[in-house]
Amino acid sequence: MTDTEALHRRYGRLLWAYPAWHRRELGPGLLTTMLDAAAPGQGRPTGADVVDLVLGGLRCRLGLPRGPKARSRCCRCCPRSGCPGCCSIPSRSAWSPRSCPAA
Repeated sequence: MTDTEALHRRYGRLLWAYPAWHRRELGPGLLTTMLDAAAPGQGRPTGADVVDLVLGGLRCRLGLPRGPKARSRCCRCCPRSGCPGCCSIPSRSAWSPRSCPAA
């Protein structure tokens, strides 16, 4: 097995962190991009790639908002309360299961 085949297999396993619909729709593109960005002769994903893919998959599965704009959109629901946990609760009105913020 060559390094490229091993890397392809390992990245494919990491994509299981994402929901099935996301893997079907965007998986081949993600996999191609990761393989293109890999260093020549690289046989394993970097630690940063592993963390990024797993956290992105969990964020997508849970429907959590991502980035400063999403955080400010979320916090508008209770601007005076100062609730520190409001941004950790997914808002189903703003995020549908098909609008994966990790993509």
